[in-house]
Amino acid sequence: MTPMTIDDLSPLAQELRAANSDYYLSTLFAPPAVRPALVALYAFDGELARIRNVVREPMAGLIRLQWWEDVIDGFDGGGTIAHPVVEGLKRAVLDHALDAVCLKRAIEGRRRPFEMDVSPDQGAFERYLLDVGGNIAIGAAKLLGADKQQTVDCAARAGQVRAVWEQLSAFGTAAADREPWLPSAWLEESSDTGAMAARTRLAAWGLAELGRLRRESPSTPRPFLAAFFPGTLAGMRLRNPTGGSSVSTLPTAVPRLIWCWLRRRF
Repeated sequence: MTPMTIDDLSPLAQELRAANSDYYLSTLFAPPAVRPALVALYAFDGELARIRNVVREPMAGLIRLQWWEDVIDGFDGGGTIAHPVVEGLKRAVLDHALDAVCLKRAIEGRRRPFEMDVSPDQGAFERYLLDVGGNIAIGAAKLLGADKQQTVDCAARAGQVRAVWEQLSAFGTAAADREPWLPSAWLEESSDTGAMAARTRLAAWGLAELGRLRRESPSTPRPFLAAFFPGTLAGMRLRNPTGGSSVSTLPTAVPRLIWCWLRRRF
C-alpha cells in the first residue's frame, strides 16, 4: 500500500472521493498501477446507481442503461466520448483488461427494477444484489489479479453486501413516485410500521451474509483486499441502518481498513 495525497489524485479520483468515500478509501489499498482502473470501475458503478435516483419513468432509466452498454460495446472502435468516467473506463478495459462482461452484467442487473412491475420475491432480490454489486466486485478482483474461482466468488458476495447498503442509502432519495424495490413479503410485513422495519430487515440480512462470508473466508491475500473493502465499509454502515447515507464512517474506517489489511481480513 502506497500513501496518496490530494495532489496525487486524478480529477476522476477526486470526484469519487467526494461522491463515494467508501469506494475511494478502498482504492487506496490497491497497487498504484491498478488504482486508476479501479477508480474508473467504482465511478462507473456510481453512475449506474444514480440513474434510479434521478429518473421518474422506467423507460428513461432503461435508455440511460442502454447508453452505457453501447458505450462499452464501442470501446474497440476509434471514437471518443468526452466523459471522465467513460474515458477512465475505456482505459481500464483496453489497458488493464478490465472484464467488460462484468460491466455489462452489472448493467443487466440494473435493468430489473425498471422492467418489473411488481416487487421481487426474496430469491430474485438476492440475485439482483449479486448482479449489481457482485459483478463490480468481480471486476475489481480480476483487475487486482485474482485468478482463483473461490476468491472471485467471495468478492462477489462482498459486493452483494455493498449493494445492500446502496439499497438502504437510497431510501428517501429515489424518485418520489417509486416504491422501494424490496421483496414483497418484506414490504407486506412492514406495512403497519412503515419503511423502517424493511430497512432493519435488509440491514440484518446484509450483516448476516457478511458474517457467513467472513467465517467461510477468514483470510484473503492482501493484493485482492481492495475488491472486498467496499463490503467491509458497508458492514460498518449497516450497523446503523436508520442513519441514512449521511452517516460518516470516516473516523473509524481508515483504522479498520488498515487493521484488516495487516491481518489479511475484510
